Amino acid sequence: MAPDDWLEFQLQVGWTDQGRHEVTASVNASCWCENDHGTHDVDVLTFAVGDEVSLPRAFAACAEHMTGWPAAPRDADFWRARGDLPARWS
Repeated sequence: MAPDDWLEFQLQVGWTDQGRHEVTASVNASCWCENDHGTHDVDVLTFAVGDEVSLPRAFAACAEHMTGWPAAPRDADFWRARGDLPARWS
């Protein structure tokens, strides 16, 4: 990975617009779009907590999903290609 290139792996608990908890696991790759807005989500799993999914179950499912990411290349170019994003500038 170049010094100006990065990946972010996130596990977040937040709120939906309806006031329910939401759990999200995501991989973010550095952005090389013309407007340079930082990062893009390239792999995202989200659960809104409610009648069918509890907060602990949603958190566990997202954490389980994240366990597969370390086996993938730790190269932001790989993740940008997977997300069909623009390549890094040369």
